[in-house]
This record gives sequence, structure tokens and C-alpha cells, in this order.
Amino acid sequence: YCAASKYHAAGYDKDNNAIKIKFLEKSIELNPNEATFYYMKGLWMSQELQIEKIMGSIEKYEEVERNTEILANMKKASSLSPEWDAPQDFMS
Repeated sequence: YCAASKYHAAGYDKDNNAIKIKFLEKSIELNPNEATFYYMKGLWMSQELQIEKIMGSIEKYEEVERNTEILANMKKASSLSPEWDAPQDFMS
């Protein structure tokens, strides 16, 4: 997670974003019951999606697929930590 955060702090860059998402996916693989990893993955994917929409660099079908994956990550985070408001706030 710390390595992914370093890439996130460096700002948006398509390659940088792919690397931080891979770090989070590995974190999820190693600790699948930690809600934070799912939340951060969904949040960072959402940020990337917003940038791609602004830049006009994403197709509609990709946007739908990405939104589906973002929502799945937020739902997983919420189910693992129901008392945590952040995933619920994101989905509302």
C-alpha cells in the first residue's frame, strides 16, 4: 500500500496510474479482507476515469466497464467494513 501511495502522490500519469493499481491489486491478493485496498483502488480508478473523460481519451463502453469495476470495489470495501462511511459516501 505504501508503494502505491508513493505513485499516487506523484500525480497523474497513465503509466504511473497503472503501476499504483497493480500495487493495490497485489495488496488485495495478499490481504483480501482489508477494506482500505478496495476503497483506494476504486477511488484511484475513479480519478483516472474523470481525467480520461475530460481529455476525451475513453470510449463509452470502457467508461461503463470502469464504472462497474469502481462500484464493485466500493461495495467490497463497504461489505468488509460496514461501519466505515467513506465507501458508502462515494456510492451515494
